[in-house]
Parts: sequence; structure tokens; C-alpha cells
Amino acid sequence: MSVIRFTYIILISLFSFFSCKEEYFTPPEDYISVFLRDMTGLDGCSLVLQKSDNKYLEPTNLEEFNLLYEVGKEYWIKFENPYPGGGYCMIGDVVQLLDIRPPFKHY
Repeated sequence: MSVIRFTYIILISLFSFFSCKEEYFTPPEDYISVFLRDMTGLDGCSLVLQKSDNKYLEPTNLEEFNLLYEVGKEYWIKFENPYPGGGYCMIGDVVQLLDIRPPFKHY
């Protein structure tokens, strides 16, 4: 009886593993993956977004989105670049976010 139960557990585990779609692990079209960083110690800085190439984006409207942000966590963003106007931080490109969402959720 335990061999059959073990076989079922293995089959269910394999099915669960291979049933994940790639779209759950990559950003949707026109979105990029970024990590939220706290640069409060730099002159005029606060929360910025770090891209995979280690360049930074300074969002002008991060507070407009109803999310509980966690520093160091990954987010998927869609943005307009360049934003007409300068930033205070001068650490990266100033952008206006069109959308920001946590990763791994299907919308």
C-alpha cells in the first residue's frame, strides 16, 4: 500500500511542477523586472528601482499605486521614459510609472 501512495505523491508532484506556465515567471509584455532599493542616504533620494543591468530608475509617482512596498523585493513595471522634468536624486533616469505589480501573479 505504501508503494502505491508513494507513486501517487511522485506523480502529483511532477504534474504540479510541470503544469506551471512560463508567463508566471516572466514579466508581461512591455514590463520589466526591477528591485526596489532605499537610497534615502543619498542627497534627495528615497525609493528607487534597480534594473537587471544595475542602472536605476527614479519613479515620480510611486505613491499613486496601492501597494505595500518592500525594499529589496522584485516588482514588474511599465513606465514612460524619459519623464519631462528632472529628479532630485540624480542616480538614474526619471520615469513616470504606468503600472507596478508584484511578480508571479497572473492578471
